[in-house]
Amino acid sequence: MELNGMNWDDIWSFDGELQQLKQSVLIRMNDIPLIIKELLFYQSSIKIDVKNASKDFEEISEKQKSMRQEINEKYLEKFKLKYEKDKAILNYTKCVEQYNNLRSKERDILIEKQKKEQKLSIINKDY
Repeated sequence: MELNGMNWDDIWSFDGELQQLKQSVLIRMNDIPLIIKELLFYQSSIKIDVKNASKDFEEISEKQKSMRQEINEKYLEKFKLKYEKDKAILNYTKCVEQYNNLRSKERDILIEKQKKEQKLSIINKDY
């Protein structure tokens, strides 16, 4: 075989390695568009997932904000009702105390009246 008449590719591919390498590279190059398409599909899918996750996060944040507002309102209502309950209990306690004092005074008056009636009865019997 004469090397002068052969072109460069033929010289290097004499044992077939260049042709095998070339074929391997071409096969990989053919796979690249499919890989790029697949990656682009994943990219758009990921963008949609991120958008949905962001939307879900915003909805959850709004629910949390709304729930926090309700909790604060109920806390204030609970505090107000407890204050009113404590005030009512205090008023009830005062009322019971006043009632008991009046009943005690009434009993004392009744005892005093009975003593006076007994004295009058004794005095009336003697005369």
